[in-house]
Amino acid sequence: MRVRDTLYFYINSLDINEELALDLLVRQIQAVDGNIRSTGTIQQPIDHLYIWRYSAAEDNRVSREALSGYQARNFERIVVEYTELPDRADPIRVRVKK
Repeated sequence: MRVRDTLYFYINSLDINEELALDLLVRQIQAVDGNIRSTGTIQQPIDHLYIWRYSAAEDNRVSREALSGYQARNFERIVVEYTELPDRADPIRVRVKK
């Protein structure tokens, strides 16, 4: 699916300490096809988007919802990862409404 490919490319192309800008992500999704008019509401253009980070003690990982964008810090890099997903699971799910 081209929308999913766009999401992967945008997120995995972010540089170290670069912001995950939801408005830019939404514009890139809409540029995939002229039939895409919206990705949701202005307040919540994407249903769920989480960033997984190590806890302060670095003994486990915690999630942070990143719907308002997320600024990577301290040499962090945001990537789409598969490490804790069942076989053949896709970390990005795209719903198509008909």
